[in-house]
Amino acid sequence: WSIGLLLMLVVGLVFAQEKPSLTSVDVNSLPGQRYQLRFQFSQPVTEPRSFSTENPSRVVLDFPGVKNGLNKEE
Repeated sequence: WSIGLLLMLVVGLVFAQEKPSLTSVDVNSLPGQRYQLRFQFSQPVTEPRSFSTENPSRVVLDFPGVKNGLNKEE
């Protein structure tokens, strides 16, 4: 039993250390040409780093250590 318990503990630790992944993004339109984005992750993540550009107009959110789980190219 002790070997089986140890193996389960090791496997559990490996999965616990797996990187979080982005699992979905929902976009909702708001009044005044505004949008709300909701991100879902496989586990909690830290607050993203962000910046914006003017030309072209973009907002960039960088979630360090998060992998793309949306079945699209990363």
